[in-house]
Amino acid sequence: MFVAMLGLASFDRFRLTPALEYSISAGDHAGALRALRLSRGVETARIVSILALVAWLGTLEPPASAM
Repeated sequence: MFVAMLGLASFDRFRLTPALEYSISAGDHAGALRALRLSRGVETARIVSILALVAWLGTLEPPASAM
C-alpha cells in the first residue's frame, strides 16, 4: 500500500500538476482540478488505511510459538 501511495504521489507530481498548470494558462481548469482533487482524496484514503492497519497490527498478540 505504501508503494502504491508513492506511485500515486509521483503521478500527481509529474502528470496532474503540469496538466493543472497548462489548463490554468489556457483559462479552463475545472477538469484538471477535479482530477487533482480526486487523486488527493485517494492518496489521503490510502494514508488513513495504512495508519489503521499499523494500529490494528500493533494490538495483536504474538503467536504462542514465538515465545
